[in-house]
Amino acid sequence: FPKFLEDNAIFEGLQVDVIDKHFQQVNAQKHYASMPTGIGFCMGINYKLTQEIGFFDEKVFGKGYGEENDWCQRAIENGYQNILVPNLFVYHKHGGSFPSELKQKLLEENYQKLLQKHPTYDKQVHDYIAKDPHKELRKLLIITASSSSSPLWVMFDHAIGGGANHYADEVLERQKRANRNTLKIAYDYYTNEYKCNYHYKEYQFEFIMSAMADIEEFLNLCEIEELFLNSLVSYPEQKELLETFDRLSQREYLSLTIPIHDFFALCPSYNLLNQDGNYCGVPDAQTCAVCMQQSKQEWRNFFNDDVDILSWRELWSKLLTRAQTILCFSNSSKEIVQKAYPQIEESKFSVVPHSVSGIEKLTMPEKKSGEPFVIGVLGGINYAKGASVVKELVGLIERQNLNMKVVVIGEITEQIRGKHFQVTGRYKKSKLPALIRQYKVDAFVIPSIWPETFSYTSQEVMNMDLPLVVFDIGAPAERVKGYEKGYIVKGVNAQALLETIERELVEKR
Repeated sequence: FPKFLEDNAIFEGLQVDVIDKHFQQVNAQKHYASMPTGIGFCMGINYKLTQEIGFFDEKVFGKGYGEENDWCQRAIENGYQNILVPNLFVYHKHGGSFPSELKQKLLEENYQKLLQKHPTYDKQVHDYIAKDPHKELRKLLIITASSSSSPLWVMFDHAIGGGANHYADEVLERQKRANRNTLKIAYDYYTNEYKCNYHYKEYQFEFIMSAMADIEEFLNLCEIEELFLNSLVSYPEQKELLETFDRLSQREYLSLTIPIHDFFALCPSYNLLNQDGNYCGVPDAQTCAVCMQQSKQEWRNFFNDDVDILSWRELWSKLLTRAQTILCFSNSSKEIVQKAYPQIEESKFSVVPHSVSGIEKLTMPEKKSGEPFVIGVLGGINYAKGASVVKELVGLIERQNLNMKVVVIGEITEQIRGKHFQVTGRYKKSKLPALIRQYKVDAFVIPSIWPETFSYTSQEVMNMDLPLVVFDIGAPAERVKGYEKGYIVKGVNAQALLETIERELVEKR
């Protein structure tokens, strides 16, 4: 331990009894495994069996090496098993019994004697090595034991893609560079598994856990310095989940951080779109209860059962109150959270906008007289991000036969056809400037109909110093208010958007 088939130094320089304390926590019954042989320096022997097959064969193996292997093989031949004890750690300094030259001579000679007595021994050993029955257990022990000297930084996240996952990758990379002992646990909604990714020094590996109860049991065996709940959207059994985190967060010396990527902490409808598909504005509990019953919005993909919004808020309120930091990426999202939870201390909130790098100021080619005014829409556009607004906007342009064109640089969930519309499909970030020049985009719009907590695409457009039009809602509006080439639309609809573009950009061009 920790590396299979290697002569390991004592793990992380820990005391032997500290390491053994972690081994003692292993459920031995779950991890017993048959072996071709025990290892002589640390081997318990069944006394009854010695009465049947005798002790070590001193005549054949002399001073040593091979005698315990022979004995174990004789045990197998008499119907017994050699079992590795998985809940005990013993340190052995190799090479202490014989000088190195004598050791090598004994090894070579006695190994041949062993194979003569037990011709299948070599194959048994190689089969056991290939199977490596305690591979996953060693991973867990590396995590628990290492946390004794370097407490864990644990992140929980979903695995459904999007900005939250992008942010999680950035945060994890920073933790790794700081040599933190990191464990990321992501629930995969499609496989119903918890995918765990561990990184500390030279130890990097992945493993799967099947139930949150198992994860809690495991984390209770670890020292933890911070619990980072990046996003819990799509996790099953939310009540039990939040109660689990409430228990974990009560541990001494553990810091709890909750980022606000969306508004899941307020409502299962994490983008706060009500049953009519509009931003709800965080109304009273009675209005919320009606919405929970009637809504068929996207969040219903993850919740088939009835939702008690009062119970939901009560559980989240308890967790948010326990948090040391509620991390917001805009003042707008902070204000929305505070509207739902006015009792939470102001000092717990931290507003730190994301940084967007790798996008620089863009010089656009001159346009010829008569060329259409091109409206750009950037990113993956679903309903909440304004797919229906884009479709309606294209319809207005088509019906009025305006000298305009809408180009989605990315993807959109709506089927839109017409001479005034194009969609590029997915793009690489490095190709973005070339695509914008190719389609001769005059201005970008962010058509989101929910109060985004931060908008990477808004910041990218501003970094490129291009005109940007947004609805007066959420983080995009907050950012644009201080942007010279920014325009805010009063009203969240395509007609208001088109009128603003015509008045502020087309007529002044």
